[in-house]
This record gives sequence, C-alpha cells and structure tokens, in this order.
Amino acid sequence: MTKFSQEDGIEDDLTDIIGQIAMEIRACQIKNQEYIDLRNQLYKAIKAKKYLVFTANVTNYGTWCIGESKLLFVPQDRRGALSIFRNKTIRLICIGSGRFTRLLAAAAVKLESKSSEKVIEKFKSNQAYLG
Repeated sequence: MTKFSQEDGIEDDLTDIIGQIAMEIRACQIKNQEYIDLRNQLYKAIKAKKYLVFTANVTNYGTWCIGESKLLFVPQDRRGALSIFRNKTIRLICIGSGRFTRLLAAAAVKLESKSSEKVIEKFKSNQAYLG
C-alpha cells in the first residue's frame, strides 16, 4: 500500500466553503467557543458535500491538525479507504485528531490541468525518493 506523507500533496488553496472554514480553524490560536463552532460548521459542510469520512493511522497519513488539508493524487494501485478515488486528485482534510489516529475526510476535486499536473508530479517525486 502506498503511504502518503505530508510532502506528497500541495497546499489546498481552493476557496469553497470547506476551504474557507478550514482556513479559519487553522487561524484560531486557542480552542474556545469560536473554534468549536467552526469545527461544527466544518462537520456540517463535509456532510452536506458528501465527503468520504474515515479513520486513519498516523503512520499511513502523517500527522495532521484539525483544519489542515492537502490536495493529493491517488495512484492506481491505492488500496483501502481511498481506493474509490484511484487516478484522481482529491482534497484530504483532517476533521478530528487523537493520539494515534486521525479522522479524515476526502472528496475528488476538479483542478486546472496545470495544478493537477503539479500534484501528480509532487506525488511521484516523493514516492521515487521513498521507494
């Protein structure tokens, strides 16, 4: 199984509602009521957009903070939760974190060809380095 690292993706700069909420969560310095409200808004938006939500081990996806998201390319040989996104570019966003697991949400995204090529190139170069 191909593992993803933090370096595999590119920064998520999409400006849809989920991207905006995630950016606001990352900007929060303390976990107060505003942070909790933003996190609840993120859960609702992800549910409304029908994202695939799954639990992942930190060894397979790296460490993530809530609200952190990346654009990743899912290779053809991918198994597991993301296998339904083979040969597609996805947004992977952390919506929950524990000591050894992360709650992640994924959905296919449509990018401009230039951005899509950048994601694929970044993934392949990192896999060649790891391989």
